[in-house]
Amino acid sequence: MLESKLDCDLCEEAFSYHPGVKGENADLTKILFVLHRSDSREPQPRSSATYREALLKSQTGKVLTEMLEFCDLTIEDIYLTNVFKCLLPKDREPRAKEYKSCIKVLEEQVTDFDPKKILVFGRKSYEHMFPEIAKQNSYKKMVMKALDFNGVPSLVSYHPSWMWSFKPKKRKGHYKKIKKFLT
Repeated sequence: MLESKLDCDLCEEAFSYHPGVKGENADLTKILFVLHRSDSREPQPRSSATYREALLKSQTGKVLTEMLEFCDLTIEDIYLTNVFKCLLPKDREPRAKEYKSCIKVLEEQVTDFDPKKILVFGRKSYEHMFPEIAKQNSYKKMVMKALDFNGVPSLVSYHPSWMWSFKPKKRKGHYKKIKKFLT
């Protein structure tokens, strides 16, 4: 599995490759969460433990934890990864070519992990995982829509850091739709 692939040389300036964090029970639930990219504020080098710790302390992690609890899951029940798996100098946005390289890696992860469901968080993840659909349908139009990513039912969701701004009632309504999809 790609989790052992600690170095990736597909992108010239990229560094600190990280495939994500696979929870202890992820092989039982077969749920994959896909975020946009890692946070450059994480400690270096990024082990799975430091990656998980930094994520869970962040605003994104707090919403993810709340969402998982609402869905009767924990971080141990999912495989969490990013569309873009490395860091870039000065935290710059990845270029189109770099995204294409990482999508190939994500496709390999999906093949290896063989998830039953994928939750796709945020506009950038949606646009890079579903480029043809994104050309015709805005991200906002596709939120809470189920799509197919390499044969796997995939739900497009708001990014957790965006959901943080929702009033609790709206956030819970969003979580209900996610829970229904995952069960």
